[in-house]
Amino acid sequence: MKFSRTTIIELVNALPFSTHAAMDEVALRFGFEDSLRFGGLNGKKTALMSHLIKNEELTGPKGGNLVIELIEYLLERNRDIYPLD
Repeated sequence: MKFSRTTIIELVNALPFSTHAAMDEVALRFGFEDSLRFGGLNGKKTALMSHLIKNEELTGPKGGNLVIELIEYLLERNRDIYPLD
């Protein structure tokens, strides 16, 4: 499944990356830690954006498209913060 650059950029910007530890946890959870080895938070975010754009065929830990699994992760995290009830 192909996503636009804008979608991927907005997705990465929406992920909860306020600290290196938070970013490293998501990277470990989804298997892209080797893509984020160096740099500050902004550099790592840019590296992740580039990695997702260049590798649209990547799969996540559940076996689905990695971008879709990251979107699901974001929605699940925000469901607890902003419940519909």
